[in-house]
Amino acid sequence: MIATGKPYQEVYDALNSLATSERRGKRKYRLSSSRTGVYRTTKEKYLLSLGWQCTPTMQIGQGCKVHLREGELPAEGRFVVFLSRHLTAVIDGVIHDTDDLSGMARGASMGTTETRARSR
Repeated sequence: MIATGKPYQEVYDALNSLATSERRGKRKYRLSSSRTGVYRTTKEKYLLSLGWQCTPTMQIGQGCKVHLREGELPAEGRFVVFLSRHLTAVIDGVIHDTDDLSGMARGASMGTTETRARSR
């Protein structure tokens, strides 16, 4: 996670370490893995352990209120934005991602924004 400022391998190992304490259930039949996917709760737990604060930007049934586009992103600070099955970093108002999020920046699909984590 580029927004944390930590080396990739350190984050990779920390997420795998946290995954060992996950509980399995009907919907979570595998443990998280940095290689194959990490559950949202594990990602949030990691960010909270670093002193980040999770701030929901939408509620069930209320629609999307914050979009991933210029003018709606904070101009200063480091943020991790949780999208549907994807995370992206926003640093000082600039999106840092290997995927092309231009389609998401325009509108409808941004209803997937769940949580934004901010460094304190």
